Amino acid sequence: MGGGEAPRPRRTAGDGRRGRARSRPLPPPARTAPRGALRCRRAGRCGRARSPERASAEGFIVIAALAGTLSEKSPERLVVDVGGVGYALHASLRTFLDLPAAGEPVRLLVHTEVREDAIELFGFATAEERALFHLLRKVKGLGPRTALGVLSGMPRRDLLAAIAAGDAARLQTIAGVGKKFAERIVVECRAQAALLAAGDAPRAVSAAANGVAAEAVSALVNLGYKRTEAERAVERAAAPAAPLEEVIRAALKGLGAGLGA
Repeated sequence: MGGGEAPRPRRTAGDGRRGRARSRPLPPPARTAPRGALRCRRAGRCGRARSPERASAEGFIVIAALAGTLSEKSPERLVVDVGGVGYALHASLRTFLDLPAAGEPVRLLVHTEVREDAIELFGFATAEERALFHLLRKVKGLGPRTALGVLSGMPRRDLLAAIAAGDAARLQTIAGVGKKFAERIVVECRAQAALLAAGDAPRAVSAAANGVAAEAVSALVNLGYKRTEAERAVERAAAPAAPLEEVIRAALKGLGAGLGA
């Protein structure tokens, strides 16, 4: 045909486009969920436990205590009804034995164990037992169920004494605690256990803590006794709300210099 230019082929939808993009608003940036949030919604996947502080920062509800009605009571599980909602908890045998019968009001301190696939609650009758549970949880490889087993296997004071004394053999008498775990508990918990045990012991009498006891100590020192002897004698002799004369008389009797009534 003529010498004119050949018509340009039309672009189809499948052709790639080049050049600068037209001026149009950009789509909003995608919002990303916190790490592990999606996995938390998929059951059946194991994950690491979160500390209560980390769990709280990530938006999980951390329960520290529950007060309500003990609707179910068994060594395997407790259920506390709070306003019509039942909370299932695991507890040590010691706590289980201290609880009232099912149907009675109860208050439990709680440790919330948050995992990527589950949330578990562990109940404690006392703050001291919960503190020891937290100490045991610091031991590498010792999970919450095992920690409860340790608490169940021995009275709290005996357990603290064994750990503080480095008595791994005694710890091995607890079901589920072998030599390796017992030695690990001693190594990792011994110093802190000694502090907890010291907190259980009666505190020495001091002038600031007890006015009557301080006066009694001062009177004994004026009689020629050493202050340490006087403090020990008054500590052994002192009774709640006892008058000064009675405390001094009892202390002197303990020191072997009793006065006539």
